[in-house]
Amino acid sequence: MSLLVGLASCSKSDQGPASIADFTLSRNVIEVGEQVQATNQSQHAVSYRWRNPGAVDSAQTDSNPTFTAGTIPGTYQVTLLASNSQERVTRVTHPLRIGRRTLKAIHLNLLPLTRPTGQPWHADGTGPNISCTIHAGPSIVYVNVFASATTFPNVQSATPALTWSGGSDLPNGTWSIEFLDKEGSYYNQMLLLPFDLTGPPANRDAEGNGSYTFQSGAWTVVLEMATL
Repeated sequence: MSLLVGLASCSKSDQGPASIADFTLSRNVIEVGEQVQATNQSQHAVSYRWRNPGAVDSAQTDSNPTFTAGTIPGTYQVTLLASNSQERVTRVTHPLRIGRRTLKAIHLNLLPLTRPTGQPWHADGTGPNISCTIHAGPSIVYVNVFASATTFPNVQSATPALTWSGGSDLPNGTWSIEFLDKEGSYYNQMLLLPFDLTGPPANRDAEGNGSYTFQSGAWTVVLEMATL
């Protein structure tokens, strides 16, 4: 009996402390094609297996891997299997949401209410009737990706900031936003503002929301973005 107890005791002690799997992600919401860093916080583990079905490099064995998001938006479960020296495995899973950079709204906060010549936009002295369009490319010869159906009439200095609802994806690239004044059956270009996007907004929060701010002379334009 004592021999059996001794063998059982040795067998149990040889297993070593059980691994405790744990990790964090550098972001819980990322864009398609964006990288996310996993930081391993496991204890008593000597080997690791990672599974991230939303990533291009979905299976990894590094201690602290970097995953590159695929092209299909969705919420994916990132799983870590941590093994101790006796190959006893524990697991932990955290969600990762992958989305596209999407224009939520356009805010026109400041604008000149007269032409560059100092004359009013309309001969009768009324304010401009303003609409906006976003083009893929630096000029209006490119295809529209967003054209608002909303026109703000007779905009005056006391008018609060103008806001157009968005809905279009704006990935990295060169774009331009155009503001037009509708006078009768004619449209006058008020501003054509080219801009380049090279990454997510610098002020992006944990939920993937942020904004870009552009200025041109007296104009201030804010593009409100979301990761959807």
